[in-house]
Amino acid sequence: MKFSSVFITIIIIGLASVNTIAQEAQRPGIESFTVGETWEWKEKLVVDAEPNRALMESFETRTVVLDAGEKKFVKKFAGGSKTSAIDQTDSKVNEKVFRKWPLKVGAKWEYEESWTSDDGTTGYTRQDVEVVAFEKITVPSGTYSAFKIVHRGTFKNARGSSAMNDVYWYSPEVKADVKHINESGGQTYTSVLVKYTNFSSGQ
Repeated sequence: MKFSSVFITIIIIGLASVNTIAQEAQRPGIESFTVGETWEWKEKLVVDAEPNRALMESFETRTVVLDAGEKKFVKKFAGGSKTSAIDQTDSKVNEKVFRKWPLKVGAKWEYEESWTSDDGTTGYTRQDVEVVAFEKITVPSGTYSAFKIVHRGTFKNARGSSAMNDVYWYSPEVKADVKHINESGGQTYTSVLVKYTNFSSGQ
Protein backbone atom coordinates (compact mmCIF):
# COMPACT_ATOMS: atom_id res chain seq x y z
CA MET A 1 0.00 0.00 0.00
CA LYS A 2 1.35 3.43 -0.95
CA PHE A 3 0.77 6.66 0.97
CA SER A 4 1.32 10.17 -0.30
CA SER A 5 4.10 12.22 1.24
CA VAL A 6 1.46 14.75 2.37
CA PHE A 7 -0.45 12.05 4.29
CA ILE A 8 2.73 10.81 5.97
CA THR A 9 3.68 14.38 6.91
CA ILE A 10 0.26 14.92 8.52
CA ILE A 11 0.69 11.75 10.60
CA ILE A 12 4.16 12.82 11.75
CA ILE A 13 2.94 16.30 12.70
CA GLY A 14 -0.02 14.79 14.53
CA LEU A 15 2.17 12.44 16.55
CA ALA A 16 4.53 15.29 17.38
CA SER A 17 1.60 17.38 18.61
CA VAL A 18 0.34 14.58 20.88
CA ASN A 19 3.85 14.11 22.26
CA THR A 20 4.18 17.83 22.95
CA ILE A 21 0.87 17.93 24.79
CA ALA A 22 1.84 14.90 26.87
CA GLN A 23 5.03 16.64 27.90
CA GLU A 24 3.39 19.70 29.45
CA ALA A 25 1.74 19.67 32.85
CA GLN A 26 -0.44 22.30 34.46
CA ARG A 27 -0.54 22.67 38.22
CA PRO A 28 -3.26 20.33 39.53
CA GLY A 29 -6.36 22.19 40.67
CA ILE A 30 -8.04 21.61 44.01
CA GLU A 31 -10.86 19.77 42.22
CA SER A 32 -8.38 17.10 41.07
CA PHE A 33 -7.61 16.06 44.66
CA THR A 34 -9.84 13.53 46.44
CA VAL A 35 -10.53 13.41 50.17
CA GLY A 36 -8.58 10.43 51.49
CA GLU A 37 -5.99 10.53 48.69
CA THR A 38 -2.67 9.60 50.28
CA TRP A 39 1.01 9.60 49.34
CA GLU A 40 3.74 7.88 51.37
CA TRP A 41 7.45 8.49 50.85
CA LYS A 42 10.47 6.73 52.34
CA GLU A 43 13.31 9.08 53.27
CA LYS A 44 16.98 8.28 53.77
CA LEU A 45 20.00 10.44 54.61
CA VAL A 46 23.60 9.22 54.25
CA VAL A 47 27.08 10.72 54.52
CA ASP A 48 28.73 10.56 51.10
CA ALA A 49 31.92 9.14 52.63
CA GLU A 50 29.92 6.27 54.18
CA PRO A 51 27.01 5.60 51.80
CA ASN A 52 26.12 2.28 53.47
CA ARG A 53 25.48 3.90 56.86
CA ALA A 54 22.20 5.79 57.12
CA LEU A 55 22.07 8.83 59.39
CA MET A 56 18.30 8.85 59.08
CA GLU A 57 15.57 6.61 57.69
CA SER A 58 11.91 7.52 58.07
CA PHE A 59 8.56 7.81 56.34
CA GLU A 60 6.47 10.84 55.45
CA THR A 61 2.80 10.78 54.46
CA ARG A 62 0.49 13.36 52.97
CA THR A 63 -3.30 12.96 52.99
CA VAL A 64 -6.09 15.10 51.58
CA VAL A 65 -8.68 15.94 54.26
CA LEU A 66 -11.78 18.10 54.46
CA ASP A 67 -11.34 20.86 57.03
CA ALA A 68 -14.31 23.23 57.56
CA GLY A 69 -15.48 22.42 54.03
CA GLU A 70 -12.05 23.06 52.46
CA LYS A 71 -9.66 20.47 51.08
CA LYS A 72 -6.29 20.57 52.80
CA PHE A 73 -3.12 18.52 53.13
CA VAL A 74 -2.20 16.82 56.39
CA LYS A 75 1.48 15.96 56.41
CA LYS A 76 2.83 13.46 58.94
CA PHE A 77 6.57 13.08 59.47
CA ALA A 78 9.04 11.89 62.08
CA GLY A 79 8.32 14.04 65.09
CA GLY A 80 4.95 15.50 64.25
CA SER A 81 2.32 16.56 61.73
CA LYS A 82 1.19 19.72 59.94
CA THR A 83 -1.97 20.85 58.14
CA SER A 84 -1.64 23.22 55.20
CA ALA A 85 -3.75 24.69 52.41
CA ILE A 86 -3.40 23.30 48.89
CA ASP A 87 -1.44 26.04 47.15
CA GLN A 88 -3.25 27.55 44.17
CA THR A 89 -1.48 30.93 44.06
CA ASP A 90 -0.45 31.92 40.53
CA SER A 91 3.21 32.93 40.36
CA LYS A 92 4.19 36.13 38.60
CA VAL A 93 6.49 36.04 35.59
CA ASN A 94 9.58 37.23 37.49
CA GLU A 95 8.74 35.60 40.82
CA LYS A 96 11.47 33.23 42.03
CA VAL A 97 9.29 30.29 43.02
CA PHE A 98 10.09 26.66 43.82
CA ARG A 99 8.04 25.34 40.90
CA LYS A 100 6.82 27.30 37.90
CA TRP A 101 3.80 26.04 35.94
CA PRO A 102 3.19 24.72 33.38
CA LEU A 103 6.03 22.24 33.48
CA LYS A 104 7.63 21.48 30.13
CA VAL A 105 11.02 20.26 28.99
CA GLY A 106 13.41 23.18 28.50
CA ALA A 107 11.68 25.51 30.98
CA LYS A 108 14.10 27.46 33.23
CA TRP A 109 13.66 29.79 36.20
CA GLU A 110 15.31 31.00 39.40
CA TYR A 111 14.26 29.87 42.86
CA GLU A 112 14.86 31.79 46.09
CA GLU A 113 13.29 31.16 49.48
CA SER A 114 13.74 31.81 53.17
CA TRP A 115 12.40 28.70 54.89
CA THR A 116 11.76 26.85 58.13
CA SER A 117 12.10 23.06 58.05
CA ASP A 118 9.90 20.61 59.95
CA ASP A 119 12.45 20.45 62.80
CA GLY A 120 12.42 24.25 63.20
CA THR A 121 15.70 24.99 61.39
CA THR A 122 15.63 28.23 59.39
CA GLY A 123 17.66 29.03 56.28
CA TYR A 124 17.83 30.47 52.78
CA THR A 125 18.09 28.73 49.40
CA ARG A 126 18.97 30.09 45.95
CA GLN A 127 19.01 27.81 42.89
CA ASP A 128 18.82 27.81 39.09
CA VAL A 129 16.14 25.38 37.93
CA GLU A 130 15.65 23.56 34.63
CA VAL A 131 13.22 20.89 33.44
CA VAL A 132 15.65 18.63 31.59
CA ALA A 133 13.58 15.59 30.57
CA PHE A 134 10.23 13.81 30.51
CA GLU A 135 11.01 10.18 31.19
CA LYS A 136 9.96 6.90 32.75
CA ILE A 137 11.07 6.29 36.33
CA THR A 138 10.45 3.28 38.56
CA VAL A 139 10.05 3.64 42.34
CA PRO A 140 8.56 1.23 44.90
CA SER A 141 4.99 2.43 44.22
CA GLY A 142 5.24 1.84 40.46
CA THR A 143 6.53 3.16 37.14
CA TYR A 144 5.59 6.69 36.10
CA SER A 145 6.15 9.18 33.30
CA ALA A 146 7.74 12.14 35.08
CA PHE A 147 9.36 15.51 34.53
CA LYS A 148 12.99 15.53 35.67
CA ILE A 149 13.62 18.89 37.33
CA VAL A 150 17.20 19.85 38.22
CA HIS A 151 18.07 22.51 40.83
CA ARG A 152 21.64 23.82 41.18
CA GLY A 153 22.65 26.43 43.73
CA THR A 154 23.45 27.13 47.38
CA PHE A 155 21.86 27.29 50.80
CA LYS A 156 22.76 28.77 54.14
CA ASN A 157 21.52 28.40 57.72
CA ALA A 158 22.80 29.02 61.25
CA ARG A 159 25.44 26.31 60.80
CA GLY A 160 26.96 27.78 57.62
CA SER A 161 26.52 27.60 53.86
CA SER A 162 27.12 25.05 51.12
CA ALA A 163 26.42 24.15 47.52
CA MET A 164 23.05 22.42 47.22
CA ASN A 165 21.83 20.46 44.22
CA ASP A 166 18.46 18.73 43.90
CA VAL A 167 16.78 16.51 41.34
CA TYR A 168 13.01 15.98 41.44
CA TRP A 169 10.89 13.65 39.34
CA TYR A 170 7.32 15.01 39.21
CA SER A 171 4.55 12.72 37.92
CA PRO A 172 1.34 14.39 36.65
CA GLU A 173 -0.39 11.03 37.13
CA VAL A 174 -0.13 11.16 40.93
CA LYS A 175 0.23 14.96 41.18
CA ALA A 176 3.42 14.69 43.25
CA ASP A 177 7.16 14.13 43.20
CA VAL A 178 7.81 10.40 43.04
CA LYS A 179 11.54 10.79 43.72
CA HIS A 180 13.82 13.50 45.12
CA ILE A 181 17.60 13.50 45.56
CA ASN A 182 19.33 16.29 47.49
CA GLU A 183 23.12 16.67 47.69
CA SER A 184 24.60 19.21 50.08
CA GLY A 185 27.27 19.49 52.76
CA GLY A 186 28.76 16.07 52.03
CA GLN A 187 25.43 14.34 52.57
CA THR A 188 22.81 12.84 50.23
CA TYR A 189 19.09 12.77 51.01
CA THR A 190 16.76 10.55 48.99
CA SER A 191 12.98 10.36 49.04
CA VAL A 192 10.95 7.86 46.99
CA LEU A 193 7.21 7.29 46.74
CA VAL A 194 6.47 3.87 48.23
CA LYS A 195 2.67 3.99 48.25
CA TYR A 196 -0.07 5.98 46.56
CA THR A 197 -3.75 5.56 47.39
CA ASN A 198 -6.66 7.14 45.53
CA PHE A 199 -9.90 5.24 46.03
CA SER A 200 -11.74 7.27 43.41
CA SER A 201 -9.37 6.03 40.68
CA GLY A 202 -8.96 2.52 42.07
CA GLN A 203 -5.25 3.00 42.75
